[in-house]
Amino acid sequence: MSKVGNLEDSAISLWKVKEAARAQLLDLLDEYPGRKVLVLDSTLAGPLGLVVEVSDLRDHGVTSWFELGAYEITTDVEQVIFLVRPTVELIPLIAMQIQASERRGVEKTYAVVFVPRRTEFCVQALKQQNVYADVQLRSYPLLLMPLDSDVLSLEHRHAFTDFHLHGDPSTLYDAALSIWQLQQHCGGAIPNIRAIGSAAKYVTELLLRFRREEMATTDTHSTAITSAGAGGDSFSSSSLPAVPPVKYILGEASAADAAAGVASGKKDGEGSKGVCEIDYLVLIDRRVDLITPLCSQFTYEGLLDAVFNIHHTHIEVGPPILTPPQGTTNRKTKVPLTSSDPLFAEIRDLHIGVLGPLLHAKANQIQQTYREKDNLKNISEINEFMKKFKGVQAQHSSLATHVNLASHISNITKEEDYHKRLQLEDEITRSGASSEVLNALEDYTDKNLPIQELYRLLCLTSVVNNGIRSKHLDALKRGIIQSYGYVELGALLNLDAVGLLRSYQGRSTWEQIKKSFHLIVEEDEAQLDISYVCSGYAPLSVRLVQKLHSHPKGWRSCQEGLNLLWGPALEVRQQPSTQPGSPPTTVALPDYGTSLHSSDRNKDREKDKRPTVVVVFFLGGCTYSEVAALRKLSQLEGGARRYVIATTEMLSSSRLFSSLQNLLGKDIHPPSSSTATERETEGGAR
Repeated sequence: MSKVGNLEDSAISLWKVKEAARAQLLDLLDEYPGRKVLVLDSTLAGPLGLVVEVSDLRDHGVTSWFELGAYEITTDVEQVIFLVRPTVELIPLIAMQIQASERRGVEKTYAVVFVPRRTEFCVQALKQQNVYADVQLRSYPLLLMPLDSDVLSLEHRHAFTDFHLHGDPSTLYDAALSIWQLQQHCGGAIPNIRAIGSAAKYVTELLLRFRREEMATTDTHSTAITSAGAGGDSFSSSSLPAVPPVKYILGEASAADAAAGVASGKKDGEGSKGVCEIDYLVLIDRRVDLITPLCSQFTYEGLLDAVFNIHHTHIEVGPPILTPPQGTTNRKTKVPLTSSDPLFAEIRDLHIGVLGPLLHAKANQIQQTYREKDNLKNISEINEFMKKFKGVQAQHSSLATHVNLASHISNITKEEDYHKRLQLEDEITRSGASSEVLNALEDYTDKNLPIQELYRLLCLTSVVNNGIRSKHLDALKRGIIQSYGYVELGALLNLDAVGLLRSYQGRSTWEQIKKSFHLIVEEDEAQLDISYVCSGYAPLSVRLVQKLHSHPKGWRSCQEGLNLLWGPALEVRQQPSTQPGSPPTTVALPDYGTSLHSSDRNKDREKDKRPTVVVVFFLGGCTYSEVAALRKLSQLEGGARRYVIATTEMLSSSRLFSSLQNLLGKDIHPPSSSTATERETEGGAR
């Protein structure tokens, strides 16, 4: 089972999230008393390990578990529970197991548990397979899972392609449900919501719908929805202009005051913090920032992911890098990568350039501790040494592991080809699709470069330059087909469909975006900026978060820059409530006509010394460089804000391209944006 980091230090009640998920699963298992077998969807084995231990499953009657596949599972246990995603393609595999038992004349009890919810498509598929009457249907609402004290994930693969390629919003619906669930664990409605991108707009509309539906059933108070500088309107996609609107969900009495407060530069929610542990929710559509997943990562954790592929908070590494412990049958060593390891927590976000000297210093400290035993003079000193020795011994094992991993990564980053690709990447982000860049890319199609690495460089060029001129793009595509085969034709079509690799669309806006959001930072200044994570490039997504708080007007202060991105951008305020389902109360944001006088508000602020808590939710995946950048941003702000990262999945360029490869033949229905401007604007290129 996977390990989760220490949740005690979290800015919000993540332990409640984990414990609720654990309790719900165990309660579900207890609905089937006695011995039972679990048959798992292959995509769920890892996520389940984040919320429940093997011992928990055994204590609740699970004797064994299998991965669902095209083979017959034989067991004498009479209760079989299928735990699966609501994927129609899995239904025939479930039916095969049931029908195989029936042919043998074996009677069993079957339950199909859909995670996180069942769909009508799956119900119909069960009926078509003639097994609907043989199964009991359940749902297990496993949504956000803590990976560490400041990171949660839905662990949904392919969320980006599901929405932006196939037009399937299922994962976004789950994201909205997970936020609703998170509010319940954290004390009520999140007062301030910011969203950018079509996927973020979709989730925001769902949250507002959930809110309205619950308010309609629990309270008769009316809700005023007003737009800054405009009259009230319904929150419909047809009414959303490309220029970022600002929406408020307030009591009627305070709506006008709140709008006036923003117009005068008052901070959002000033003097009106609710009981929710979360002050801000920032929803970011991955399509808003396609540059960051395509840039090389330079943090230790980012490079671990690039080289070894972090899978549900751990990696598996074999010889000669790591040797499995003696007496084990495993060929690979499983290395947990969470804050539960104090050493890893200290080094995970470091730039690879400073990691070596720090590990060397750690090794010297451990050796110095070991040498202290030669100078022990009495029992008291021996006792003190033994306490220190136990801690050092555990750190020694972790240090040896990370020295070997870092050494392997260092060898890769010193290779000549690696440096050439970094130089090409730097040239692309600074100069776009110059003739030198295009010639280098054409050369790479003949050099047996891993196809996903080639796609990374090609797509980076296309996104930065707003496409590649047809003459060069056709030559590049021919080179790919000749070198890698027709199997890549589907990937090329899909890359075009989501705007990653396409023909030239007109003048690029990359230079304006770079300037508006200060994305390129000189190397000697990068260590004091979030841009250190990509050695001089600041992730656009994190700059957007930084912009929210660096100016009293937030995103309103950079509307010209926002209009260059995949939109729209939204601002929403919600009434505080004890729980999302509680009757809303009229709260001024700010309203000086209420009974809360300014002197009282100042006293309340003095009492409330806690930092502002911001949940940043990436819809379509988040990279480890963005996680590190948000942690760095909190440090740069002196801890005034604590960031909690939520995501549909942890993303890398290789995972992104994997989701776009081998999909030829699937229906492609890219979702349309609400305006022509949004359709033309693509993550930095219009």
